[in-house]
Amino acid sequence: MCLPFRPKPLLRLMFFLLCFIPATISCTDDALYRSYQSVPIDGWDAADPVAFQVDTLRQPTTCHILLNVRTSAMEAYDFRTLYLEVRQQWNGRLLRCDTIACLLSDERGEIEGDGVMRYQYTFPVSTVSLPAGSVGHLRVRHLMRREILEGISDIGIEIKS
Repeated sequence: MCLPFRPKPLLRLMFFLLCFIPATISCTDDALYRSYQSVPIDGWDAADPVAFQVDTLRQPTTCHILLNVRTSAMEAYDFRTLYLEVRQQWNGRLLRCDTIACLLSDERGEIEGDGVMRYQYTFPVSTVSLPAGSVGHLRVRHLMRREILEGISDIGIEIKS
Protein backbone atom coordinates (compact mmCIF):
# COMPACT_ATOMS: atom_id res chain seq x y z
CA MET A 1 0.00 0.00 0.00
CA CYS A 2 1.36 3.42 -0.95
CA LEU A 3 1.05 6.19 1.55
CA PRO A 4 0.72 9.80 0.33
CA PHE A 5 3.92 11.84 0.47
CA ARG A 6 3.93 14.33 3.31
CA PRO A 7 6.91 16.67 3.37
CA LYS A 8 8.49 17.21 6.70
CA PRO A 9 8.20 20.68 8.25
CA LEU A 10 11.89 21.36 7.65
CA LEU A 11 11.53 20.58 3.95
CA ARG A 12 8.51 22.88 3.73
CA LEU A 13 10.47 25.68 5.36
CA MET A 14 13.42 25.20 3.00
CA PHE A 15 11.06 25.21 0.00
CA PHE A 16 9.53 28.45 1.23
CA LEU A 17 12.92 30.07 1.75
CA LEU A 18 14.24 29.00 -1.66
CA CYS A 19 11.17 30.15 -3.59
CA PHE A 20 9.65 33.14 -1.87
CA ILE A 21 12.49 35.01 -0.19
CA PRO A 22 14.47 35.69 -3.42
CA ALA A 23 11.27 36.92 -5.09
CA THR A 24 10.67 39.50 -2.39
CA ILE A 25 14.29 40.61 -2.29
CA SER A 26 14.38 41.21 -6.06
CA CYS A 27 11.34 43.51 -5.83
CA THR A 28 13.08 46.16 -3.74
CA ASP A 29 13.95 48.61 -6.50
CA ASP A 30 14.34 52.26 -5.51
CA ALA A 31 14.16 53.58 -9.09
CA LEU A 32 11.68 56.41 -9.56
CA TYR A 33 12.25 56.37 -13.31
CA ARG A 34 14.08 54.10 -15.76
CA SER A 35 13.94 54.27 -19.53
CA TYR A 36 16.11 53.24 -22.49
CA GLN A 37 16.15 54.56 -26.03
CA SER A 38 17.74 52.64 -28.88
CA VAL A 39 20.21 54.41 -31.12
CA PRO A 40 21.23 53.19 -34.58
CA ILE A 41 23.99 50.67 -33.83
CA ASP A 42 25.55 51.28 -37.24
CA GLY A 43 25.84 54.99 -36.57
CA TRP A 44 24.54 57.39 -33.91
CA ASP A 45 24.67 60.93 -35.28
CA ALA A 46 25.91 63.63 -32.89
CA ALA A 47 23.14 65.92 -34.17
CA ASP A 48 20.49 63.41 -33.05
CA PRO A 49 20.21 63.55 -29.22
CA VAL A 50 18.27 60.94 -27.25
CA ALA A 51 15.38 62.46 -25.29
CA PHE A 52 13.69 61.31 -22.08
CA GLN A 53 10.60 62.76 -20.44
CA VAL A 54 10.08 62.19 -16.71
CA ASP A 55 6.46 62.36 -15.54
CA THR A 56 5.43 64.26 -12.46
CA LEU A 57 7.28 63.32 -9.27
CA ARG A 58 4.72 62.71 -6.54
CA GLN A 59 6.75 63.90 -3.58
CA PRO A 60 9.74 66.15 -2.96
CA THR A 61 12.92 64.14 -3.15
CA THR A 62 16.65 64.19 -3.65
CA CYS A 63 17.27 62.28 -6.89
CA HIS A 64 20.39 60.52 -8.08
CA ILE A 65 20.55 60.69 -11.87
CA LEU A 66 22.33 57.76 -13.54
CA LEU A 67 23.30 57.30 -17.18
CA ASN A 68 23.12 53.80 -18.66
CA VAL A 69 24.96 52.84 -21.83
CA ARG A 70 24.75 49.59 -23.78
CA THR A 71 27.24 48.58 -26.44
CA SER A 72 27.06 45.68 -28.85
CA ALA A 73 29.49 42.78 -29.11
CA MET A 74 28.57 42.46 -32.81
CA GLU A 75 29.39 46.05 -33.81
CA ALA A 76 32.53 47.05 -31.91
CA TYR A 77 32.93 50.47 -30.33
CA ASP A 78 36.32 51.80 -31.46
CA PHE A 79 37.35 53.81 -28.37
CA ARG A 80 38.04 53.26 -24.67
CA THR A 81 36.00 56.26 -23.55
CA LEU A 82 32.67 57.69 -24.64
CA TYR A 83 31.97 61.37 -23.89
CA LEU A 84 28.31 62.25 -23.45
CA GLU A 85 26.47 65.46 -22.65
CA VAL A 86 23.45 65.16 -20.36
CA ARG A 87 21.12 68.20 -20.31
CA GLN A 88 18.54 68.32 -17.54
CA GLN A 89 15.54 70.59 -17.73
CA TRP A 90 13.20 70.45 -14.74
CA ASN A 91 9.94 72.41 -14.59
CA GLY A 92 10.67 74.28 -17.80
CA ARG A 93 14.13 75.66 -16.98
CA LEU A 94 17.63 74.37 -17.65
CA LEU A 95 18.99 73.03 -14.41
CA ARG A 96 22.22 71.30 -15.41
CA CYS A 97 24.37 70.40 -18.36
CA ASP A 98 26.96 67.72 -17.52
CA THR A 99 29.70 66.09 -19.56
CA ILE A 100 30.17 62.45 -18.60
CA ALA A 101 33.34 60.52 -19.48
CA CYS A 102 32.22 56.90 -19.81
CA LEU A 103 35.14 54.48 -19.53
CA LEU A 104 34.11 51.39 -21.51
CA SER A 105 37.37 49.39 -21.56
CA ASP A 106 40.65 49.31 -19.70
CA GLU A 107 44.12 50.09 -21.08
CA ARG A 108 44.43 46.50 -22.40
CA GLY A 109 41.11 46.78 -24.26
CA GLU A 110 39.21 44.54 -21.82
CA ILE A 111 35.49 45.38 -21.63
CA GLU A 112 34.48 47.02 -18.33
CA GLY A 113 30.73 46.37 -18.73
CA ASP A 114 28.52 43.45 -17.80
CA GLY A 115 26.89 41.17 -20.36
CA VAL A 116 27.52 38.79 -23.24
CA MET A 117 26.07 40.08 -26.52
CA ARG A 118 25.41 43.57 -25.17
CA TYR A 119 27.50 45.22 -22.51
CA GLN A 120 25.81 47.32 -19.84
CA TYR A 121 27.47 50.30 -18.13
CA THR A 122 26.14 52.68 -15.48
CA PHE A 123 27.63 56.10 -14.70
CA PRO A 124 26.57 58.69 -12.10
CA VAL A 125 25.50 62.04 -13.54
CA SER A 126 24.32 64.26 -10.69
CA THR A 127 22.23 64.59 -7.55
CA VAL A 128 19.37 67.10 -7.59
CA SER A 129 16.72 68.08 -5.05
CA LEU A 130 13.31 68.46 -6.65
CA PRO A 131 9.95 69.61 -5.28
CA ALA A 132 6.76 67.56 -5.60
CA GLY A 133 5.15 67.93 -9.01
CA SER A 134 8.46 68.26 -10.88
CA VAL A 135 8.49 67.30 -14.55
CA GLY A 136 11.77 66.63 -16.32
CA HIS A 137 13.17 66.58 -19.83
CA LEU A 138 16.62 65.05 -20.26
CA ARG A 139 18.64 64.93 -23.48
CA VAL A 140 21.77 62.91 -24.13
CA ARG A 141 24.10 63.40 -27.09
CA HIS A 142 27.61 62.22 -27.82
CA LEU A 143 30.55 64.62 -27.88
CA MET A 144 32.98 62.49 -29.87
CA ARG A 145 35.00 63.91 -32.76
CA ARG A 146 33.38 61.45 -35.13
CA GLU A 147 30.03 62.75 -36.28
CA ILE A 148 28.62 59.21 -36.71
CA LEU A 149 29.43 56.86 -33.83
CA GLU A 150 29.19 53.07 -34.24
CA GLY A 151 28.80 50.38 -31.60
CA ILE A 152 26.44 52.09 -29.12
CA SER A 153 23.06 50.32 -29.02
CA ASP A 154 21.07 51.96 -26.20
CA ILE A 155 21.16 54.99 -23.93
CA GLY A 156 19.21 55.00 -20.68
CA ILE A 157 18.37 57.32 -17.83
CA GLU A 158 17.66 56.09 -14.33
CA ILE A 159 16.52 58.22 -11.41
CA LYS A 160 16.81 56.83 -7.89
CA SER A 161 15.76 58.33 -4.60
